[in-house]
Amino acid sequence: MEFVVKVARMSDASVNNPSYRLNTEAGPPQPKHKIFLSHSGAQKYFVENLCKALEDHHRFPFLDIRPRCLPKGERFPQHIFEAAQQCSLAVVVVSEEYFTSKWPIIELVEFVRARKSGRNPNLKILPLFMGLSVSEFSDQTRQEGWFRKWTKWAEDDPSMRINVADYKEALKEVKAFNGMQFHQDMRELASYQKNVVRIICQLVSPDVKWYDAHVQGGSNICEVYSEQISTIQPLGRHEVRVIGYYGVGGLGKTTMCKVLCNALALEFEDKVCHVEMAPNPSSSLKLLHLQEVLKKLTSTSEEVLRGLNEGECKNILCKSVSWEQPAFLALDNLWDDSASIEHARMFLQEAAFPEGSVVMVAARTLRTLEYLGIDKSQCFEVPELSKVDARNLFLYHAANGRQYVNKGDIVKIDECVLRCYFRKSEKQGWHYLPLAVKVLGMHLGSLGSDPKQWLESLPRVRDFDLHSSEENPVYGVIRLNYDRLTPMEQVLFMDIVCYHPDYRPWNDVDLLLREWLGLVHRKKWEEIGVQLRRLKDKGLLEDVDVTTGKFGMHDLYREFAKLEVQGKLKGGGFQSRRFVYANVHIPSELEMMPSGGVWENLIRVGIVQEGWDRDGDRGISSLQGVQWRYCSNIVVLKLERLYSLKGVLNLKGLSYLRSLELSDLFELGGVEGLEDLVNLTYFRWFSEDWLSEDAIRPHLGQLPGSLTVLEVEGVGATVRRDVFARCTNLCILALDYIRAQDGIDFGRCSSLQTLDLSQIEGLQELTGLRTECLHSLQIHSCDSLRGAGS
Repeated sequence: MEFVVKVARMSDASVNNPSYRLNTEAGPPQPKHKIFLSHSGAQKYFVENLCKALEDHHRFPFLDIRPRCLPKGERFPQHIFEAAQQCSLAVVVVSEEYFTSKWPIIELVEFVRARKSGRNPNLKILPLFMGLSVSEFSDQTRQEGWFRKWTKWAEDDPSMRINVADYKEALKEVKAFNGMQFHQDMRELASYQKNVVRIICQLVSPDVKWYDAHVQGGSNICEVYSEQISTIQPLGRHEVRVIGYYGVGGLGKTTMCKVLCNALALEFEDKVCHVEMAPNPSSSLKLLHLQEVLKKLTSTSEEVLRGLNEGECKNILCKSVSWEQPAFLALDNLWDDSASIEHARMFLQEAAFPEGSVVMVAARTLRTLEYLGIDKSQCFEVPELSKVDARNLFLYHAANGRQYVNKGDIVKIDECVLRCYFRKSEKQGWHYLPLAVKVLGMHLGSLGSDPKQWLESLPRVRDFDLHSSEENPVYGVIRLNYDRLTPMEQVLFMDIVCYHPDYRPWNDVDLLLREWLGLVHRKKWEEIGVQLRRLKDKGLLEDVDVTTGKFGMHDLYREFAKLEVQGKLKGGGFQSRRFVYANVHIPSELEMMPSGGVWENLIRVGIVQEGWDRDGDRGISSLQGVQWRYCSNIVVLKLERLYSLKGVLNLKGLSYLRSLELSDLFELGGVEGLEDLVNLTYFRWFSEDWLSEDAIRPHLGQLPGSLTVLEVEGVGATVRRDVFARCTNLCILALDYIRAQDGIDFGRCSSLQTLDLSQIEGLQELTGLRTECLHSLQIHSCDSLRGAGS
């Protein structure tokens, strides 16, 4: 969801005021350094430690020894003056040396001038009485000594233009601020520093937080939350308040969580955490969530957490001693599967939150929140965008901050935004959907900046009811962006949502995905990175990092892609389909001969069984009817969780196939017909579950010379000695739980770079293994292996 932060609310009647200007401009720039650490050299050790502690809390003060504050090769006085005049909080380390050293007192004068002149009237000064007690600081005789020192400076160096009156005024100003005194007991120094950090964190918001300057409606969401949380009583043994929010995908639950984490950071002294949930979370993801919560909300260090397993993290979570102060935890995007509910329940019912803590849970439906045990009275719909909020959100994405004052233009803009005003249900009224507003704004903005042109293009935007049998209006708006992609960009989008391999969580998923995309698309990563950035520019991806391969995507776009490849959105016959993703029944067309002899457009096929009833329907048991020779243009084939699939899979007809993934096909008898697939570069065949002793041992036929990556793991496959007779281009080979009674000849694998062998039955030697390219060799549990061959 995106909310208005910079734009004040106004009535709809204000639209008719000719003087009304849409305010899409940002507020005044924030100071580079919110905190200034002013000190003398005598207290440098304490100040350096204080600076490090503040940086650990995502506050980055101005400190003269930091290169980011005083860059090398530049005149330093100007940097000091600007930072002193613009900071929000001046931390003054009071000592005898402070008032008898030139630069510290000059900095103090700048703080006071900024306050008094009105340039920075809200600047606060926090005195830390380190070298002097409060009484010693106030001693008149001591201060008179400082006055004499300042007068002598002025006499000795007229060029410094020292104004002793300004110095005396600055001294009076320090007296007016309540400070913190250290009682000179070095055993208490660490505790004193900790309290100083805590006070500063209460006064100054963190420099590192989710970017929300673009968010529309943030002030409203905070007001609504404050009102609703005040109605909820603390519950449970830890007296924690739990609040739930629900709404459809694209309504802004994630944005709401992030906005509240930013807004509540001061109240909870940075003990805020946003956790993005996922359906059927894996053990590794659960551990990641636990580590994130413990790192941000408890006193547990990141170094300690790094070596802990899930059970050990849970133990810390449930101990009161781990928690120092109340915290705010946002569990976002909760799914309704049992694993997700159980995972979330752990935080709600077992975590030893201090009294005063708040846990917020966001889900798509009220029912999901109730599954978690949250009372209906504690659950609320996600606050909606007002008409003005929606208009400003649209203009942010369509007009890049341009202002519109013409009444006719504003009317046209509102008519465009009205296309994103959807009915929630027959009884619940209507609302603006932020994601749809954003997508529409990006689309119309690509046509220009004229509201008349925007309005004229609207007939191409289909307007359907949310509950009609036709395409959901949200997906209709999203389709505008999808249809603007080139055919290859559409393929890339579908690959990263639906057809990529399902890597195990402990693998380097980002690296493996980059390598797979390179093989399938036959492009260097730099070229694919350009396409990913294009997808981001067109609104389909978020936060693309080309260096690491990481990217984000809104759930609604994922759902759109999945419905699209299942053929549930866009009309048209099977002949025009490029993507097929079957999860219940195999499309009957795959068993037929098309009029032209081949399904010419079909390039991606996934057949994935979503569920399995052990006592009833065991799902798809055969693919014998599929005519693969009529699907010769398929580039990526993915068969997953077809637990009852029997017989031998012969894929001889797939002459353009580049990527093949077979997962959890427990009763499959074998895979054949691959040796002539001259385009196949990636083949992965694996099983997540441990097979029983009497499980089927499928056979794997010869492989093509084009193969670059081969992973056969956990399926108990039987291979012949010459299985790699053609594999001169094979670079990455991983074999696990394989039967090779006659051994394996690696002699033709001249390009092999990575070899991982585990539980290879019958492997007595590494016959013909060539090492000129090999840089990684791992062997585990190969009991028959005697040594490497020549």
